[in-house]
Amino acid sequence: MSNYLGFLLRALKTLVCVLALVKPDIVLAQMSGKVTIKKLNVRSLPSTKSTVVGSLKAGEIVPVYEVMGNWTSIDFKKKKRYVSSKYLEILKDDSLGKPADSVIVVKDASEEIVPIPMESDQQNQPKNQAKILLDLYGDVFGGYSTFAWSDGFPKGGVGFGLDVRAVMSYDGLIPQLPAGFFGDASLGFVRKGSGAFPLYYADLKLRPIGYCYTLSPIKLNGKVGAYVGVPFSKLSTDKNDYSANVDFGLALGIGAEYQNYGLTISFERGFTKVSSDAKTELYNQCVFLSFSYKFKTISFGL
Repeated sequence: MSNYLGFLLRALKTLVCVLALVKPDIVLAQMSGKVTIKKLNVRSLPSTKSTVVGSLKAGEIVPVYEVMGNWTSIDFKKKKRYVSSKYLEILKDDSLGKPADSVIVVKDASEEIVPIPMESDQQNQPKNQAKILLDLYGDVFGGYSTFAWSDGFPKGGVGFGLDVRAVMSYDGLIPQLPAGFFGDASLGFVRKGSGAFPLYYADLKLRPIGYCYTLSPIKLNGKVGAYVGVPFSKLSTDKNDYSANVDFGLALGIGAEYQNYGLTISFERGFTKVSSDAKTELYNQCVFLSFSYKFKTISFGL
């Protein structure tokens, strides 16, 4: 019985291989590629959020390790780097003058290129893993801060703060999302309140919905989420000191990045009263201009 099952499995495996070879949308390619755009950015990781480590010119031919959908891994200055598959033509012959490993390249309806290793190379091919990319930033910001209340707006003052922020790209993690979506979280310190009544908070922001559009060499982005501020000061007037509440509200921003530097305009509006003890219902409202610097990128597989 076991011999019979083994024979059926080998026969089925052979049939699948034959059908794959005769399928019209499957072609045999060699592991070298030609650049088809005037300038192609080379990145440290397969994400538009990763660092650009160099570039290739139109017509340049490079060794290719693997084609992974929207991204292709190449040999760049003796290191494994990544470029967009859209602008790299996989060559059918060995244009580098070196032995190249053949792969079956499948073209699906979306024109994405996905490699299927040949059976003889299965043991030598690394397993693809989904990767989480975290970009770490330091932010310094300042702007206008005031209270919103039923009778209008009191005289505002200068708001400012600083934080450490982590940005996570969703590329490859959520197949339903197109490239460019991300989320971020930050932890820091902020001064809010009005000109006469400043308030100080330990501030946590969570903005899970963000989108980045690359307009080379600039990256434009927008993001929306919420913030929570834990006060470590009181609302002090000439006559009384009022305890401050935990501040919860809306946080959104639009900005631009160039290499490791960023500039963002953000708006924050509180949903909870500044103080439950005060008779007047006051809500924090701020507009900040933020300067950021990306100091590290972390990558780890799932």
